[in-house]
Amino acid sequence: MPQWAVSVILMRACPTKCFGHNALAETINGLYKAEVIHKDGPWRGLDEVERATLAWVEWFNHRRLLRPIGDVPPAEFETMYHQQTESSNVA
Repeated sequence: MPQWAVSVILMRACPTKCFGHNALAETINGLYKAEVIHKDGPWRGLDEVERATLAWVEWFNHRRLLRPIGDVPPAEFETMYHQQTESSNVA
């Protein structure tokens, strides 16, 4: 799939207006493009892009270790946070 086609798919999936006012979202979008779209292409179709995107999101949320939060994945940290919040609300 030509790069222009991938760009069109991404623009439809993530229009600029969604990210224009959110620096964090722009950073994540740039990271995603660098780590998935540009590194692993060229793509043969939208299904391939979708599978790669889902795999990256799963890694990003459930397996990527973040040093600032204790070298745990974000999803695990969020679960621990909610458990602590619930237990402190009960006490």
